Amino acid sequence: MEEKNNKINDFLEMGKLYLDDNSIDEAIKEFKKGFEIDNKNREILDLLAYSYYLKEDFIEAKKYYKMLSELGENTSQFHYNFGLVHYMLSDISQAEVEFRKALEIKRNTPDPYFYLGEIELEKNHINKAIFNYSEYLKLSTDTEYKEKVLKNIIELLGIDMVNNKGELNYGKKEYNGRRHISIIYYSIFPESKKLLLHYGTNGWQNIHDQKMINITENIWAIVIHLPQEVSTIEFSILTESGEFDNNKGADWKVNLVD
Repeated sequence: MEEKNNKINDFLEMGKLYLDDNSIDEAIKEFKKGFEIDNKNREILDLLAYSYYLKEDFIEAKKYYKMLSELGENTSQFHYNFGLVHYMLSDISQAEVEFRKALEIKRNTPDPYFYLGEIELEKNHINKAIFNYSEYLKLSTDTEYKEKVLKNIIELLGIDMVNNKGELNYGKKEYNGRRHISIIYYSIFPESKKLLLHYGTNGWQNIHDQKMINITENIWAIVIHLPQEVSTIEFSILTESGEFDNNKGADWKVNLVD
């Protein structure tokens, strides 16, 4: 048994050296030697899956991650990796399952949120996409990529960024045959953990409160889908404690019929 373990460790160490040198094919050869000795060694399976991922051979990567899954592997990183392989293979539904499992185990890991944002965007779920991108922004430490994601959110909303307290921008457009209005707001309530869009249509009829999405710091946003018969939307901003920003008593009003 000790001799067997020593051989496996030798193959593992040699394979890792090849990986460090970006010699992926040589690394795979070493890991497979270890796999022939013990095909249930989790470190070998993980490194084989990772190596094939680096080669962009996602079918082979999936095979080894599946073996790990069958052995009961259940870490956040594993589910994220497995989800990423499914995503690359365009198996979006299973990718979503794995990314959500990763977050169930470790809520404060940013990368699954980014891909969930991508998935929700493919489903045309704009608010859900923005929410997941925003969670990524809050958790990620990659400053350069965070700037790109924030830019993507602003482009998705289709409106200019707000830069001063109390500033609010909105835009209206058709999306997939439905009319919607995008709103972005710089909060004057820095301590509030929850903001609602308090709105009505056609002269404050059909009043609703809908939770806004905290994009970053004091910036909040929301996309509202509206029936074709709606000609105006009137709204203000409401906090969880009942405070209002009602545009200095004038509310905000958007005419939807040109």
